[in-house]
Amino acid sequence: MRTALLLLLLLVAPGLALAQAGRFLLVSGEAALVRGAQEIAAAVGTPVHVGDTIRVGARSNVQIRMTDESIIALRSNSVFRVDEYIYSEKAEESRSVFSLLKGGLRTVSGAIGRRPAEGLVRTASPADAKPDPSSAEKAEPAEESKLFGLIKAPLRTVAGALTPTRHAVRLPTATIGIRGSSGDTIDNSTGTCEGVTPGCEKLPAGVYHTTYTGSYIMQNDGGTQIIGEGQFGFARDPKSPPVILPGDPGLNVSQLPFALGVGGGRIQGPGQECVVR
Repeated sequence: MRTALLLLLLLVAPGLALAQAGRFLLVSGEAALVRGAQEIAAAVGTPVHVGDTIRVGARSNVQIRMTDESIIALRSNSVFRVDEYIYSEKAEESRSVFSLLKGGLRTVSGAIGRRPAEGLVRTASPADAKPDPSSAEKAEPAEESKLFGLIKAPLRTVAGALTPTRHAVRLPTATIGIRGSSGDTIDNSTGTCEGVTPGCEKLPAGVYHTTYTGSYIMQNDGGTQIIGEGQFGFARDPKSPPVILPGDPGLNVSQLPFALGVGGGRIQGPGQECVVR
């Protein structure tokens, strides 16, 4: 009996570990999915799992639909990783944490990003950092509580800083928290984002973000900045506070080889149109 139970667990466990987080909705050009030592050519319908790294080639782009109906559109010369993803009927258990290691992306949040949650929550550091023993839940200063109370999203320790976890993207100079929103993010932290958007490599080094709907939070060791609709945020390095720029610095984020609408949740690619339900 015990032997049979053990065999059953061994058969089921791999499937649990590889629970699907999303799938490729559109693939244009060359894109690969790296899963452990395995590299898979991305195609429409290819499943995406937690821990997967997605590499998008030059003059290429992809769209990924997560199981909570959020959309992630990756630009040319981008590298993206799914760090954590849990979509549950229980709002307090759902979260998604990604890393944009290179390039640019456009996000349209789904059910996870739209779910409100009261208070501040600290959890363990991400897998690529050692756990912080001081990260136990504790009361925050009044000003910090007031600021994050506006967003009402749970927070976690990421590289020593509090950031929203319902839906967050980590970058070299900041972490960007998302809630019920859509926007574009460009990583030019090394000044080498050539091919991601036209001319972005000519901009000062750093991470850029612009919001179309809702609001995003740009957070690093230097401070926190809420980026509202129509605003452009910028984080020069991990220690410099994120700031609001006076206008578009020349990101050219509107120049996509496909249309990813944020009004009404419509997503349109070459010869096809999908509606986010």
